[in-house]
Amino acid sequence: MTFLGILAQLRNVIKESLIQKSTYKNVMARVFSFRNILLKLIYFTSLFIASIIADKYVTIVYLLTTLFAIISPSIRKYR
Repeated sequence: MTFLGILAQLRNVIKESLIQKSTYKNVMARVFSFRNILLKLIYFTSLFIASIIADKYVTIVYLLTTLFAIISPSIRKYR
């Protein structure tokens, strides 16, 4: 998992460097603000949809989560 976190940080640094390189200095704050608002909107929308699915199919979600916990070797080996 740590390896994925390192790769995600490298991706974020490259992405932000490209944004800084391709935008004008006087609009850079607006670009980053818009990006932040867009990411928060996407996050809120995905949480909203997930909560609707969880409310509608709560039994299936619990069942799938339990099955995943039983099947997952890393969880079974946890002490």
